[in-house]
Amino acid sequence: MEVELKRYVTPHLQPAYRWPDNHDPVQPSAGPDSLAKQNAASGGSTLEPRITELETRFEYIHRDLGEVRSDVKSIRARLAYMAGGATLLGTLVAWVANTRLDQIMLLLTS
Repeated sequence: MEVELKRYVTPHLQPAYRWPDNHDPVQPSAGPDSLAKQNAASGGSTLEPRITELETRFEYIHRDLGEVRSDVKSIRARLAYMAGGATLLGTLVAWVANTRLDQIMLLLTS
């Protein structure tokens, strides 16, 4: 039972050494600990892989924000179209009620 739960619990939380969309899982040998050991052994910095990963994630976030902006623009356009239609319909009903008020009153009273 516990094994099944691990598969479904928080799939959006990923270790730092995986890609944001989790399409290309990194081999366990390329985890943050092994990268730190490799860089320390070679005299390199441990920050460079992390910075590269942050840049990649930032690009994904930037792309997603662009999609959200375009969605918001289309929703605004639809709302404006619906508001214009509602105004036109309300004006038409008011005009009919104003011009035929006497006939409406006769229908309601009889």
